[in-house]
Amino acid sequence: MTTHVTDPKGPLYSTKKIPKDQFIVLTVQAEKLYYVDTKDPEFNIDGFCVLQDQEHSSNGWPLNHFISEVFIKRDVTWNGITADEGYPVSIEKIYHTPGKLNSYKNFFEKTDIEGTKGWINGNVRDERDLVDRLYVYSIHFKIHPPEGEPKYFEIDPKLCANT
Repeated sequence: MTTHVTDPKGPLYSTKKIPKDQFIVLTVQAEKLYYVDTKDPEFNIDGFCVLQDQEHSSNGWPLNHFISEVFIKRDVTWNGITADEGYPVSIEKIYHTPGKLNSYKNFFEKTDIEGTKGWINGNVRDERDLVDRLYVYSIHFKIHPPEGEPKYFEIDPKLCANT
């Protein structure tokens, strides 16, 4: 199984797996990202963040190529972490834009899933037509500095559904 797909219209996962909940962790170099000039044309958030699920890591790959496999009727939990003391990271919202990069319909009941206490949980709809479909979404997260205002950031990974 691969997290990098060249043809987003084709089947992504062909092997039958045991359905399970999925946990996606966003690890952020929070202190560095907080102070970087995001308006600089050379800025690339990929150098400050890594996504990881139970099978894969985006380490060394663009975040928008990261695909997590999720299962029908199972939970998906997102959490943000950092090793930088005093700069906590919280996931604020998961947002789906229908049609974005051939993204299929929403995998969840809501278009926006709001975070609670820095993490988010959603349950994949019980719809068989989601299987092997690509779900492009945005993770909105913020970094809270020791002093001053929090800063908000966004990344756009993907999900693929299985049964």
